[in-house]
Amino acid sequence: MPNLTHKDVQKVAKLARLSNKLPTDELVKYTRELEAILEYTNILNEVDTTGVSSNSGRTITIDELREDIPSNKDEQYQITRTKIIKLFPNSANNLLVLPGIFE
Repeated sequence: MPNLTHKDVQKVAKLARLSNKLPTDELVKYTRELEAILEYTNILNEVDTTGVSSNSGRTITIDELREDIPSNKDEQYQITRTKIIKLFPNSANNLLVLPGIFE
């Protein structure tokens, strides 16, 4: 994983609507913290997950677990999902296309 630059952190702050311009001390602090998080994800990526099943299907949302709201059938879920994707400005292969955070 490449090292983060202050420019990367400024972009994340802007995307998160935290600030258009972070003070230098905060910029240094957040850069260090984000690098630590990314380094931890590298460690997690090295964990042997052989034999662990992936949740490659649709996940259950909290609303589906509520007793007062009946859960959507999978067919209804797919219809709703397709409608949402059609409303999104950029999509491909039935997925949403988002701009990258780090170029």
